[in-house]
Amino acid sequence: MISLDLSAVIATIAIFLFLVHYLNNFLYKPLISFMDERSNTIKKDEDCINLNSTLINENKLKANEILSNAKKEALEIIKKANIEANANYTKSIEEKKKQLELENQKFISDLNSDEKKLQDSLNKKSKDINILIDNLISRI
Repeated sequence: MISLDLSAVIATIAIFLFLVHYLNNFLYKPLISFMDERSNTIKKDEDCINLNSTLINENKLKANEILSNAKKEALEIIKKANIEANANYTKSIEEKKKQLELENQKFISDLNSDEKKLQDSLNKKSKDINILIDNLISRI
C-alpha cells in the first residue's frame, strides 16, 4: 500500500505555504494592485469623458442660445433700420413736396406778375394805338 512519510508531507505543506506566500507577495499583490490602478485610471478617464461630454453639451446649448439671440438682434436691427429708412424716405418726400409747392407758388406768383405787366403794357399800347387811330381818323 501507499505509505505516507510524515516528513515528506510536512515538507510539501511547508513548500506549498512558502510558495503561496511568495507568489502572493511578489506576483498576486502587484498584479492585483496594477489591475486596481488600471481600473481606477479607466474609471477616472470615463468620468473625465462624461464631464467633457456634459461640458460640450452645455457649450453647444450656450452657443445655440447665443446664435439665436444674435439672429433675433439682427432681425431687430434690420427692422429698426427699415423703419428709420422709411421715416427718412417719408421725411425726404415731404420736404421735397414742400419745396416743390414753394417753387410752384413762386412760379405762379412770377407768372401772375408777368401777366399783370403784360396786361399793363398791352393796355398802354392799346391806348397809344387808339390815340394813333383817332389821329389818323381825324386827318381823313
